[in-house]
Amino acid sequence: MRNSRDYVQRELLRFQEMRQKYFEELDGLPEGHLEAGNINGNRYYTLSLDGKRAYLGRGQMPVVQGIQKRYLLEKSILILDKDIKLMKDYVKKYSSPYGDDLIKRLPKAYKPENVLNSVAINCTDSDKWERSQYVRSGRNPEGLKH
Repeated sequence: MRNSRDYVQRELLRFQEMRQKYFEELDGLPEGHLEAGNINGNRYYTLSLDGKRAYLGRGQMPVVQGIQKRYLLEKSILILDKDIKLMKDYVKKYSSPYGDDLIKRLPKAYKPENVLNSVAINCTDSDKWERSQYVRSGRNPEGLKH
């Protein structure tokens, strides 16, 4: 069945893979914190690492780019962690309003009899409905512009 839980599960897997990939990228990047300053319109960088400061100069140096990328990846991982937690909670608590899922949750007095059970499932099971054949309208065939 295609529902929001299925979509969220696919996104959850994609986010988990993305998170793993980001952690792998972090291994090769330089550590430290950057400070930037402007003098006469030129940007200069200073690196802080283990309580020591080093002047890096100006321009787009590979060290500066690496530290900037590390910072971006670390912030992205924090957001992914938050989103992954929310998605897991959603998938865990999701209840489908269709078909078997709905009928299983009904109180005994409201469950359809065995004879009606298959009719009720077929009426509410959107997955079967999506895959079933249908008669196409001759009045509005596909591909025509209105």
